[in-house]
Amino acid sequence: MNAPIDAIDWDADAARFGRIELDGGITVVPETPLIGASIHGVDLREPLEAGRLAALTQAFLRYKVLMFRSEGAWRLDVDAHTRLCRELSEHWDIRPDTPQKEQNHSSGLTVHPFLPWQRGYSHVWPTSSVTGGGKQYALRASEDVENFEPFAAEKRSVRKKPLRASSNVAPRKLKPHRPGQFGAAAIAGDVVKNGANGFHFDDGFFDQPPSAVVLNSIVLPPVGGDTIFADMGAAFRGLPDEVQAWTSELTQTMDWRHAFPIWEQQAARLAEQGDDILARHVETLIDAYPPSRQPLIRRHPATGEFSIYANQGFTRAVEDVEPEESDRILGFLYRMAERPEYQVRLRWNDVGDVCLYDNRITNHYAVSDYGDVGPRALHHIALLGEPTETPAGEVVTWR
Repeated sequence: MNAPIDAIDWDADAARFGRIELDGGITVVPETPLIGASIHGVDLREPLEAGRLAALTQAFLRYKVLMFRSEGAWRLDVDAHTRLCRELSEHWDIRPDTPQKEQNHSSGLTVHPFLPWQRGYSHVWPTSSVTGGGKQYALRASEDVENFEPFAAEKRSVRKKPLRASSNVAPRKLKPHRPGQFGAAAIAGDVVKNGANGFHFDDGFFDQPPSAVVLNSIVLPPVGGDTIFADMGAAFRGLPDEVQAWTSELTQTMDWRHAFPIWEQQAARLAEQGDDILARHVETLIDAYPPSRQPLIRRHPATGEFSIYANQGFTRAVEDVEPEESDRILGFLYRMAERPEYQVRLRWNDVGDVCLYDNRITNHYAVSDYGDVGPRALHHIALLGEPTETPAGEVVTWR
């Protein structure tokens, strides 16, 4: 069943055998016919040679999300995680070739200016650093992060003592968030406060948003904490023809101030107390990361596939239409990510599992259902981005 990569009929092999066997002992097990696959037979602690990178790239482009299953046999430390991301970047020829990327990378990988960094590794975001509530607080003492001040201030203001199991006091009734919300609105009633529990792709505020993301599992709850991914190419194909044509001509504004208002809020609080250091830093961030202009529908740079590129995490508005019309368009497009036919729900089976997802054509949703079960921590590294093109092949730029 092993075959050269360019001779594989992915869908036929998946339908016949339920898996695809690649050269080098790599097994690809599709999670759905459309999106998502588990990868077996790859130990990511070892460098990937060119042939394996080529094979995995083809699987990645076909399934858009790959979950490398460690089977509990191996784990990546931060250096191995970084090496893997650099191997992918170099194989895909993604480089810091714009002024913004030149000033905003570490080891050729994206530095997130608005989320905490692992100390000494500014391209690594420990997801648990901004996730609280329930047993997630057990991870607080183990974090060693920088770029944390706004989040630290918020945690000091909202943290409450957890209820003891022996308490006779009935636990407070939690109000679940409404599907389709994101960020502060979504987390208000969750036992796990997780700003990623809404469908989004990562970091649309960059001129060139990250091309892909590699998540490395560090701590997992015994059950729960899955991640849902939506195929936004399939979502685009699900639009009526006239909506496809119309939205393909529109652009949108994405803005970090829409997604991370905590920075300006904390800067204002400190300034009122006579400390303007953070406020001055925020001014430099506003200058360095102005709103980005992106196509509403994006053409994938490797496959040419069209996809819905708006997302509720970073889109502020559709350009050149009235606000009410913008809201109507975006609400319609956002809901396309919520259709189960376009989704895969991936379970993190073992500490050591690694997920690679295509940030150019997927949305994801971190399911916040694990707060009373156990903490969850992933290390997040984003690869640098590429120019964003309209369906007509035109590169969109802000200036």
